[in-house]
Amino acid sequence: MIRRSIPSLLLSAAFLSFSSTAGAQEAPAGIVAAAAAESSPAPGDSGMVWKVTGGKAVFHLAGSLHLLKPSSYPLPAAYDRAYAESSRVVMEVMPGEMEKPETIQRIVRQSMLPGADLQKQISPETWQAVETWSAGTGTSTDMLKRMKPWMVSLTVAMTAYSKEGYRANLGLEKHFGGRLKQDGKTGEGLETAAYQIGLFDTLGAPLQEKMILQAVKEAGEMRVNADKLYEAWRAGDAAGLGALMSKSMEEYPDLSKVLLTDRNAAWMKRITELLEGGENTMLLVGAGHIVGTGGLLELLENRGYHCEKLLVFPPLEEKPAPPALKKAA
Repeated sequence: MIRRSIPSLLLSAAFLSFSSTAGAQEAPAGIVAAAAAESSPAPGDSGMVWKVTGGKAVFHLAGSLHLLKPSSYPLPAAYDRAYAESSRVVMEVMPGEMEKPETIQRIVRQSMLPGADLQKQISPETWQAVETWSAGTGTSTDMLKRMKPWMVSLTVAMTAYSKEGYRANLGLEKHFGGRLKQDGKTGEGLETAAYQIGLFDTLGAPLQEKMILQAVKEAGEMRVNADKLYEAWRAGDAAGLGALMSKSMEEYPDLSKVLLTDRNAAWMKRITELLEGGENTMLLVGAGHIVGTGGLLELLENRGYHCEKLLVFPPLEEKPAPPALKKAA
């Protein structure tokens, strides 16, 4: 059985467009281009992209992982096909919004505790776990004391992801969002950064503390867990990824409701408008929002739309034809 922490799963598969502010490290310049030049997508890599029909516009639903490795590029070909056929790309948050100085300042301001007293707000056992993790990673406890519990859990998860080579600045939002202007495409967000940040403050104190304990406990298992999730996404295994999401969330229905299904339902009004509009659109959201009960695939099918997996693979290398056999004399 694969057991995953709530924070790490949400970071990569479902939530946190602003994960780059929670301890993510930048990849060296040019590393993505270098990786792409040295590799090519495997023929079986389908990714998680669906063509949605039944509306007026050409519409692609694409599942993202917010954190990827340099070796994740080039992407499965279906992503580039969906992007090429779209004049508008819609993400959870407006492309570029998270990099704005005012957004970063808001995240820092809203994720910090007044008085730097985290130790007083959590149990001695939880604080001991934080101290042990801090000593093992070289992270300052003085910094952690100033954070709200939910931000501590995300910092732990992001640090673990970073150690395994996963970077927020290599995620699909960054990749496609950075291409919009030069390609003459428009961008749009389903939510604001302020709304996303505020969601965490709605979580109760006991749940936030449990998130810390889980993140610390499973940081050492990140390599196996993150790679399993990545492999399911890369292969387009919606059922497998959905099973991982369902297992991780089964003990926390309230959290799943706030961070996943409620948001999916709220998005449907705008998604329906996009489908019935006149502009070809690629909707790029965390893959965890797409699969499972209450996921976007289910919601779209329930409204009468048809979702067909987009299977686009790179062409196989042409092999020279065998020499013609000489006719017997």
